[in-house]
Amino acid sequence: MSEVRFDLQPVNKKPSRKYRKGSKYDPIIDSFLESEHSLVRVEVPEKDAN
Repeated sequence: MSEVRFDLQPVNKKPSRKYRKGSKYDPIIDSFLESEHSLVRVEVPEKDAN
């Protein structure tokens, strides 16, 4: 097995996030969980499944 080289550097605080803090899927998941359905199809205007 080959060795992986790396460095550990101590820090004083966690860096701030540079990306979206919430998921764009959260409203969809919340809506599903609040529904009475066990299976649904999500349709988003102007978007395909990919």
